[in-house]
Amino acid sequence: ADIGTTRVAERSPRGEGEVTAGAQGAGSGVRISPDAFAGLDAASLGRIITRTIAAAQHRAAVRAVERSAELLGPDSPVVGQLRSDVERTFPMPGDGDSPGYR
Repeated sequence: ADIGTTRVAERSPRGEGEVTAGAQGAGSGVRISPDAFAGLDAASLGRIITRTIAAAQHRAAVRAVERSAELLGPDSPVVGQLRSDVERTFPMPGDGDSPGYR
């Protein structure tokens, strides 16, 4: 598969929503469960979806780096730079309110 077309779907931990993101960070879809508003206010749901977006971006970027390593070799300086860029640009979100990305 072409690295540039890498897509990853990420579901929030309790299934409130699902986000699809590409390797360069662009979101291509957000689905919210009809049950998402049960017991959640809008701000809480917003934080959950924002973290889910960040997780999808991270996983898509990591998958693209893995594919690059297959093509260029795991010790390629290009792959090393891509890995560094991914961790800096799309870090995996933490448990706090911040999605983690910069």
